[in-house]
Amino acid sequence: MPHYKATEPGTAERINTLQEVFPAVVRHAAEPPAGVKVHDVLDAFALAWTARRLVTGGAVRLGGEPDARGLRMEMLV
Repeated sequence: MPHYKATEPGTAERINTLQEVFPAVVRHAAEPPAGVKVHDVLDAFALAWTARRLVTGGAVRLGGEPDARGLRMEMLV
């Protein structure tokens, strides 16, 4: 996304994207639990979206090359 997640434009673009899959994200972002930042709430929803895609077979693996310790470096989206 073009804007940093902790800025107002970044928050708005993330909410707009996530609400297509999770309509309740608007309510949760408007009233985060005490001590929780809005961008952390949005990160949790993004992780839930990725988990859903993984379970349903829609996730895409990016990377996969091993690092210097032999650990595979990849992201699922």
